[in-house]
Amino acid sequence: MTNDSSKTTLYHLADEEQKAGQCRIIEDALKAERSEIEVAETVSHKQLNTTDSGEKKQLYSLVDRKSQEKKLSVNDLVLSMAKQQPTVKQLIPNADVNSVKAPVRIDVFEKKVNFDIVLNRVSYFCEDTTETITRRLLDLTFFVETKQGIMRYDFNQISLGEAASPKIIEKIPGALSFCHCRGELGGYLYTTINALLLHYSGPIFTIYSRPGWKINIRDYITSDGAIAHPEQLVRADGKLHIADRFSGSIFPEYLKMCSTIKEPGKMKAVLSYVLASFIHSVFEDAGFPLKHALFIVGPRGSKKTSVAQCFTQLGEDRRTVKFNFTATESGIQYNLQHYADRVMLIDDLAPSMDYTDKKRKEKMLESILRLCGDSGERVINKAFMKTGAEQIDYRVRGGIVITGEYFYGTGSESSIARAVVVSLEKNSVENALLSHFQTNPEIFEALIFRFLKFVGLNYEQTINIIRSTMLEIRGNSVKYHFSNPRYVEYIGQYIVIGRILLGLFAAEGNTFDGNAFLADFHSNIINLLADNDKQMKSQAPIDILLSAIVQEMNNGAVAQWGTPFSEDIRLIRGEDAIFFRQMDLPGIVTHYARKNNLPALPLSSTELGRLLEVHGYCSAVTEGGQKRRGKRYKDYGKERLMCITIEKIADFEKSHDY
Repeated sequence: MTNDSSKTTLYHLADEEQKAGQCRIIEDALKAERSEIEVAETVSHKQLNTTDSGEKKQLYSLVDRKSQEKKLSVNDLVLSMAKQQPTVKQLIPNADVNSVKAPVRIDVFEKKVNFDIVLNRVSYFCEDTTETITRRLLDLTFFVETKQGIMRYDFNQISLGEAASPKIIEKIPGALSFCHCRGELGGYLYTTINALLLHYSGPIFTIYSRPGWKINIRDYITSDGAIAHPEQLVRADGKLHIADRFSGSIFPEYLKMCSTIKEPGKMKAVLSYVLASFIHSVFEDAGFPLKHALFIVGPRGSKKTSVAQCFTQLGEDRRTVKFNFTATESGIQYNLQHYADRVMLIDDLAPSMDYTDKKRKEKMLESILRLCGDSGERVINKAFMKTGAEQIDYRVRGGIVITGEYFYGTGSESSIARAVVVSLEKNSVENALLSHFQTNPEIFEALIFRFLKFVGLNYEQTINIIRSTMLEIRGNSVKYHFSNPRYVEYIGQYIVIGRILLGLFAAEGNTFDGNAFLADFHSNIINLLADNDKQMKSQAPIDILLSAIVQEMNNGAVAQWGTPFSEDIRLIRGEDAIFFRQMDLPGIVTHYARKNNLPALPLSSTELGRLLEVHGYCSAVTEGGQKRRGKRYKDYGKERLMCITIEKIADFEKSHDY
């Protein structure tokens, strides 16, 4: 709501055949006798009393400054002025042809006000989740007649019920009504605004419940409207504004962005993931949805949060990081819905001395990664919440960038593979370049804007690029030698971004070798993901556990069947499997970590046993109706032994180059 002390004179519609662009309901008596009549202070409901006839006094009243006996009554003033009142068209030549007048009758003027209503815009609110129109919204301006002149107050995106509520008058200083009661005032507002709606013939906007891609119109929608086709009558609810306020060429600035992290390919991966997140729905439309997060890992002082905030966030989100691992898991999931086709930043997974707190954070991380990797939906019953709906959609429709001091020891391989990891050291970031983009945020915003506009203007070609690139990369997947097939998908999706950028930069008139651009892009991404694969195999908990078992075997700390277990003998060789006690797994892992200078794996024997079962290396048995990890053998008395087949150990050694 804004306040503008405009001096524009407004008049009442008195000509019944005239249809002007604005509906006037200003009180003529006040206008005619402005210097002679003043408005009394508002009388609250509690102060109302009745006259001798038992009727309620008016909620508001007119007071004559001078002798009231010498002045005409209000109704007499109205009748005398109605005959000579000019039309809006005569007095405002440029008025729109969009509305309706109120008929000049005594009963109309019994409802007296000192304000005028203009209907500026009609919009329909579309709920993205259900893709249905849920309500009609109005943009109204109230012009209030005061001693100081005409004051302006704007109300945007309010329903008819809200606009017709007497409470709206309470929000406008100086706006008074001379109706008998609130109900009468509400009815007066409702009738007048409804008349405006019946005769409204202006443009009708569609307001989507959240920003992002609207596939039916092939465009990205912000709070300011469509990016590629701004003539479309659409906009998004919320405060996401993306503008192009940078006048220079974006290509040399993109090259500087790629050099902000010194190690080749790492910044390309960050920018590619962010740009891919902004066309998340386009990938889905092409049939190849994004199913991973980006994790920026590094020690304190490595500027991981600064890089993430500078190159993932826009507008108000640049000022501070909204989400971190002190939040609840449900809170993070709930807010995912607000980051469709953009990036949600979750900051600082840091080590904790409190084991329970550490496991809570790691559990939340694994939940987020699985939600990203499955691209599924989660709903909860929220009947107890104020908003009322029984279910809410938690589907990931955008990107998630996470920062932390450690990563690979947080979960299983299947979870870890759901993230592309960019690792930083304390000297990885070029401080001068980072400062350049921090102090000139319009450059990164211009890259996002131009990228989205280019995709919107070339939507069908973008769909074809996604499909052809993904099929091409999948067809050549065997040459990449990744242990997890997800990495092949990531290569394809990042190469898609490289090809779109090539088209964008060429369209802007930049001269460069396109083949060399793509070749460098391709090799950088492959090298980064190859390093991800290597780190995952060497640092994932399940890989550490199996590597520890293999090391024990290779070092000869294994005995033949029947040999009793001891501190030095924790593995027994059977006919076609290796046997061990679950209680000995932490010791085997600790010995391996010390020898290879790796951080300790803080998992209990039960958790380590579960890892082997979840990943299919060991099978649980059922005895007495209970599930047990381990089986009793006659040669080992009451002890329960777990086992891994020699075949599975050989497959692990082969895939990890032992």
